[in-house]
Amino acid sequence: MTDMQDHKGEIKIDALPAGEYVLVASTGKDLSNAKTIIGARRLYISSISYVNNNDNFFVLNRDNGQPVVNAAVQVFQQKYDYKTSRYIREKLKLYTTNANGYFRMEKRKENNYSNNYYLDITYNNDRLYLDEQTNYYYYNTEAPPAADDEETEIDLNTFTYLFTDRGIYRPGQTVFFKGIAIVTEKDKKSTVRTKYRTQVYLFDANGQKTDSLVAETNEYGSFSGKFQLPQGVLNGEFSIQMPSGRGTSTIRVEEYKRPKFYVEYEPLKGTYKVNDK
Repeated sequence: MTDMQDHKGEIKIDALPAGEYVLVASTGKDLSNAKTIIGARRLYISSISYVNNNDNFFVLNRDNGQPVVNAAVQVFQQKYDYKTSRYIREKLKLYTTNANGYFRMEKRKENNYSNNYYLDITYNNDRLYLDEQTNYYYYNTEAPPAADDEETEIDLNTFTYLFTDRGIYRPGQTVFFKGIAIVTEKDKKSTVRTKYRTQVYLFDANGQKTDSLVAETNEYGSFSGKFQLPQGVLNGEFSIQMPSGRGTSTIRVEEYKRPKFYVEYEPLKGTYKVNDK
């Protein structure tokens, strides 16, 4: 090409068995010729996939979305080696997925850290080891105060996923929320936490506790509740939190107004053809 523009092409490759491959493209058949321009790309043919939210990971079948049970997940961390002046991959912990294809990456001892991870996932004869990094940032904020009610529990093995009915509210409106408590046993298996009595807190944009209530999970490990948002305080990002930082959900509180106008289109009068005005 002599027009100095980018050009793309698509070539179909027949189906291949699971494995690691290298796709090579060149300007000529003689790859040993010094004038031949060569490009290469490593790729994987795999039925393994994964999704994650911070340190919670689910390994899934790429075709049907079913969990991959007993998959081995080797975690590598990218670090800068000052001796060699280059980045290296350091092998960390080896995890095994449970019956839900789930594993949880352990937090490090540092209060605040940001890392890039690579996951090497193997299951039977299938393997997925991408060059794509998994970015994870952990910020250890000051934990909410202990439960005010002596009958409530604080269990560091229990984590609560919180959901709200909306993402943005006006001051004075009611926030309806739901929580699902998950407990991780010593064998790393996760199950719902039933009959779990705990405190739930509402924090304003300044990080000040404005309200709280006591909730108890049912036989499905869930609970629900509501908070009335305060008025006359700074708007912004509010949060609903569990004791000791074992679950949080953020919402926006803004003094927004609904639009008083609307857009109306006249109904179509007949049909249009090509080149009509």
